[in-house]
Amino acid sequence: MHSLPTPCLTSIGALLLATSLTGCGYNDSQRLDMPSKSGSFEVPNPYQRRADLIPNIVATFNGEANSRQETLAQVLEARSKATCIQVTPEMVNDTKRHRVRSAARSANW
Repeated sequence: MHSLPTPCLTSIGALLLATSLTGCGYNDSQRLDMPSKSGSFEVPNPYQRRADLIPNIVATFNGEANSRQETLAQVLEARSKATCIQVTPEMVNDTKRHRVRSAARSANW
């Protein structure tokens, strides 16, 4: 039987070793790890956008509350003026008006 020379065996062994190491998976693990790392950096982005929007929402709410408070104050003032009777000294001394008012009150009771 023929035996191969030793330098030929070592070169064949080195070639087999080199081809077997290329498929060890290190590059694959790095390639597969990249999307998970890039995705983890994108997770805080929506939270940051939400955090940036909160002051705007609070300012809008406060503006609306102030507007409603002003509107309520105006409505209450208008109601009080509408139901208010402004009595002048002439009206107090006018007996004719006094009789008409008294007759209206007694008719309602």
